[in-house]
Amino acid sequence: MFLLNATTIQRVGAVETVGEIGVYWDSKCTNLVSSIDWGTLTPGSAKNVSVYMRNEGNETVSLSMKTENWDPSSAYTHMILSWNYMGQSTGIGEVIKVTLTLSISTKISGITNFRFDIILEAQTYVAKIPGDANGDRRVDGADLVLLGKSWYKRVGEAGYDARADFNGDGIVDGADLAILGKNWYKSF
Repeated sequence: MFLLNATTIQRVGAVETVGEIGVYWDSKCTNLVSSIDWGTLTPGSAKNVSVYMRNEGNETVSLSMKTENWDPSSAYTHMILSWNYMGQSTGIGEVIKVTLTLSISTKISGITNFRFDIILEAQTYVAKIPGDANGDRRVDGADLVLLGKSWYKRVGEAGYDARADFNGDGIVDGADLAILGKNWYKSF
């Protein structure tokens, strides 16, 4: 874990799960993921790592991801972890393939090594109206406020709130605002 000639970054990171979800390297779920070796990265690069997530509980779940314990703490401003999970429900025993992407800013400097934890969480899946960020079963100004607080924030950035990322693409942006607007004042 060191910086080579000021353009190469190496990193290995821990993967933790919350709830009844398992993370594996293979689709048969026999090789558990406990850490990810991101290999050699350069400023401006991105690296994809695919894993398989299995619902190991007894209820349908949805998944969320966050990062914690950045070391150094400034590293998160130069690195973004995103994924291609789109918020779909995952049934009991179901396995889904997810690709995690670590993107490195072209402006990164002064970081010779870094560490962060990836937290993947299974939450009981509750059907809701797209755009209902606060879960009160209606789309209104309270949801717009939550979206505004996360505007242009990505997974891993301070202020990102997955509840406002309605399309699950890892960034709160105009696509999410369009979903909220399409369902404005709907309730159930």
